[in-house]
Order: sequence, then structure tokens, then C-alpha cells
Amino acid sequence: GKSRRYSMRDVAQLREIARLGAEGVSLEGIRRVLELENQVTQLQARVRELETALADELLTKPGRRVFAAGESGDVVSLRTGTRAQRNNQVVVWRPFNH
Repeated sequence: GKSRRYSMRDVAQLREIARLGAEGVSLEGIRRVLELENQVTQLQARVRELETALADELLTKPGRRVFAAGESGDVVSLRTGTRAQRNNQVVVWRPFNH
């Protein structure tokens, strides 16, 4: 005969609709709740996707940022494979007289 098959997701959604209706939520409210739940699911999937991409990026690009510290304590970011420019000024050393 004419029977319709429902997925487990469809059954869960129908139960959710029935529960919300029994609690007095309007049809528009139910529609909005389902829409927001769907949006949350999509955003959670996107977050997982971005977390995976970030982890892959961090694992495949070690040492991508290199830092150097100068004598005065200044810290600068360098590109990989470059060196910080050195200050070649002559400095006269004078020992401390205690």
C-alpha cells in the first residue's frame, strides 16, 4: 500500500514538535525553535571544520613565526629563514669601579 518511511531524524523532530505543542508553544514558535536548532547544528559542524583546519595548519607549518630579541629586550617577528639585523656599532667597555 501507500506507506511512508520516516528517518530517525524525522521521528525525533516530530516528537520535538509534539512536545513543544503540548507545552503550549505556537506553530510559529515551534518553527523558530526548529530553525534555531538547525542553525546551531550547522554552526557546530562549521566550528569542528575550522578546528580541524587550524590543527592541520599548526601541524604542517611548525616554526612559521620566528622571533628575535635584541640587547635592549625588544622582540621582533621575523619571516622563516631571515635573521635579525645586528647593530655593528662600536661600544667602549668600561669595567665597574666598586
